[in-house]
Amino acid sequence: MGRRKVQCKYYNRVLSGGVWRLKQHLARIKGEVELCSRVSSEVRIQFCQYMKENETSKTNITRRHQEIREELSAPPRRSVDEIHLSRGRQTIDLDDDEEEQFRRASQASRRSFKEEDHL
Repeated sequence: MGRRKVQCKYYNRVLSGGVWRLKQHLARIKGEVELCSRVSSEVRIQFCQYMKENETSKTNITRRHQEIREELSAPPRRSVDEIHLSRGRQTIDLDDDEEEQFRRASQASRRSFKEEDHL
């Protein structure tokens, strides 16, 4: 048998189009292939589920590829950090404890600076 030919073990028939068409045949999906009348309902349901899952994952992959293409084709956006850095400032995200420590250190620094001015 050729590369694009497969044989249904239930139907004893050679199908053209490869494994994908055989799966459609066994899942009894109408359209592109002759439906297998001898496949058990259990096997048919398994192939239907497989085909549905495959279609869903393929759709998700296609959607993600489109999002990536759109991101790459869009003009680059500057982040807030880049904007502040270009203006000579830097933004740092601090948790509550770090923010409190920074506030106290800043106050101490200001007090020290004021005391030096009075000397």
